[in-house]
Formats: sequence, structure tokens, C-alpha cells
Amino acid sequence: MAMPRSSTTFHLALAALVALSFSTGDACDNVPSMSIDEACDKACSNVSSPQVQLCQSMLHAAGAPPTAEVTVYVVAAAKAAKKSYNSSMAIIDRLLENPLLPDGDKAAYELCKERYETALEYMIGVTNQMSLRAFAYPRQEYIDATVAITACGNSLADFLSSPLYAANAADLNNTFVAYDLGGLIVGK
Repeated sequence: MAMPRSSTTFHLALAALVALSFSTGDACDNVPSMSIDEACDKACSNVSSPQVQLCQSMLHAAGAPPTAEVTVYVVAAAKAAKKSYNSSMAIIDRLLENPLLPDGDKAAYELCKERYETALEYMIGVTNQMSLRAFAYPRQEYIDATVAITACGNSLADFLSSPLYAANAADLNNTFVAYDLGGLIVGK
């Protein structure tokens, strides 16, 4: 069914306004604009080259513009981390559905589920605050999300062959990238 002409015009105008605000407007005081490569180099270069590459691939996969205010990249990285957490939570749910799961495994996966729910809440907070350009609390939320994802990883020390082990390691790297990018605005 085709949209009425006035509705189509409204949606096109709204899309143009949103694109314009991301590319040119609403710049925050003291928040620079730069390319994806510059932002990732500046955020992650003191960590490792693979972190820089992960940062770049996360932002490209999220559809971030090639050059933008750093806040745009910070929000994109936080959203990518949330998406990754949700994928890991789906793995946890599948693992917990196994009726033959030993108690030790079940306890580790249940702890991970709790920690992932916590990390997801913190990363949602980061996304919301950064989208609103409210920079007072995201630093602590990044730290708390990192602690939650790390706690899950620690509980998986005896489950190296679990699909959750590899997913958790990737999630921790994604969290570090989001935190490093956020650090360009809120400090580390």
C-alpha cells in the first residue's frame, strides 16, 4: 500500500532533519568531530592494534558516518555492545534449557544471566545519557558494565568449551571498546 503523498513528504523531511542533526548540528561544547579511524586510534591506540581494528569494525558495522561528532561513535559502540550482550543472553537461555545440565554449570550460567542483565542495564543507561549529551554518569556505568561482564567470565573458568565462554570474551572486548570511546568524552 502506497503512503499518501503528504505522509511521504513528512517522512522524507523528518529523515533529512535527523541526518542533518547527526552530520552538522547539535555539536556539544568541547566534543570534537573526527573520522572513525581517528576516534578509534585516539581511544584504543594505547591498548592494542586489534582493539583499534575492533573499534573500526564495530563502528562501520553499526553504520556510523565516516566523520562525526565523537558522541555519535560512542552511542554506536554502546548500541553494538548491547546487541552483543543480547546475543550472549540468548546463548545463556539455550544453555539453561538443557534439563540434563549439571548443577555447577547451571549455577555459572545463572550467574552470567544476572550479570548480563546488569551490564545491559548499564549500557542502556550509557546509550540514553550519551544520546541526550548528559555526561555526568556514563563513566561509572561503563565500569560497572565491565565488572558485570568480567564476573561472568570469571564464573566460566571451568567451562572453556562452552559457547558462552567465547561469546563472553568477545563481549568483554566490545565493552572495552565502548568504554575507550566513551573515555574520549567522559574520561577513563
